[in-house]
Amino acid sequence: MDPNPKEEPMPHKSMDLPSVSSHSGESLHVGVSLNEKEQELVEKLKDEVRPVVQADHALQVFCNDHTYVRYMRARSWDLKKATKMLLATLEWLENSKQTDRQIRYLIYHLEIASRMADKAGVGKMCWLLDFTSYSLANAPPLKVSITCNSILQNHYPERLGLAVCWHAPTLFSMTWKAVRPFIDPNTQKKIHFINEGPKEAEEMNASCATACLNSGLHVCLTLLAQKHNTA
Repeated sequence: MDPNPKEEPMPHKSMDLPSVSSHSGESLHVGVSLNEKEQELVEKLKDEVRPVVQADHALQVFCNDHTYVRYMRARSWDLKKATKMLLATLEWLENSKQTDRQIRYLIYHLEIASRMADKAGVGKMCWLLDFTSYSLANAPPLKVSITCNSILQNHYPERLGLAVCWHAPTLFSMTWKAVRPFIDPNTQKKIHFINEGPKEAEEMNASCATACLNSGLHVCLTLLAQKHNTA
């Protein structure tokens, strides 16, 4: 994932964050260049949460170098705020068994996608929300939608590169109006609606091109082009 110049602290001599070995023996690379101050903050964040992480193998797997960098960036390199945010996520992960089946299903796939994104060196994801056959009968309760948004926003920071809402019906507009106030403004900019019609290909290509340019999500063009060609 590309660093955001606005989030960088005082300039220091640049250095690369070293790769770490995953529990599967594979080498993971953060894919970003950190200056000395940022590197120091990442190490301090590790120290702050180490007692909690070391007590649970699943948390050790979750907390790789990608994780620490993402949480620091999500809180503009404020160590205190990043520590609070990450500790909240670790506590949430330990208690995630209390969530309902739909949310556990979401978490399961987010974890798989997160590891694939980290392994690819991108760190971000492209989400395609296909609203084909969406109806009042199968729409999730508003409470579930708000909970999912909270999970994505608070426990998977800096993961979203682009979210495409494909052919969202008028029915969804009510849910969107209710959920939108809970979504961070920066995240809202990454959510694009592609409506059915003669301009959908043009709108899709424009959305993908912007996302790929800003976050390096080169695969999203191929993914959404395939979706358009098969629609």
